[in-house]
Amino acid sequence: MKSLYFLLSLSIGFLVGCSTPTSEPAPIIAPTVQTVQEETIPVVRYGRYTLIELMPTKNQTHLLEQVIDVTIPSNNEKPYTSVKDAVQYVLLHSGYQLCPSIELNERLSKLPLPASHIHLGPLTLKDTLSTLVGSAYVLKVEESTRTVCFDSIQNNVVIAQENTQ
Repeated sequence: MKSLYFLLSLSIGFLVGCSTPTSEPAPIIAPTVQTVQEETIPVVRYGRYTLIELMPTKNQTHLLEQVIDVTIPSNNEKPYTSVKDAVQYVLLHSGYQLCPSIELNERLSKLPLPASHIHLGPLTLKDTLSTLVGSAYVLKVEESTRTVCFDSIQNNVVIAQENTQ
């Protein structure tokens, strides 16, 4: 009896399996992979376990972004160190120079350096210069001559008011 049920279920399964419509398998689409050729960065072995990339750092290519930590020396010839002296000291090894504007140099020479500005940093060169001259001036840089100037905000406001009237 058991074999009869087995044969019957086997034959029904066979008939049902044969009667189902066969579906066509979906075509296999291979994904297109684009290989990106990465530029190899030249390196040189420096010591036993160190490889150094032969590329300039951000500080070397964007000089105003270099981080400095500076202490302004006191000027023994004058009773105080001026803001102009401090700006020139900060620019000493930066690759930049203060613009030759006589009016600006006179104004910065008359401003005494605040005690809180004797030691600045670590700050970027750009932020250090802006801190030294204060919020009354806007930093202007001429990259072709590596000259640093400061425009007075008051002059810009007066010019803007004259243009609107």
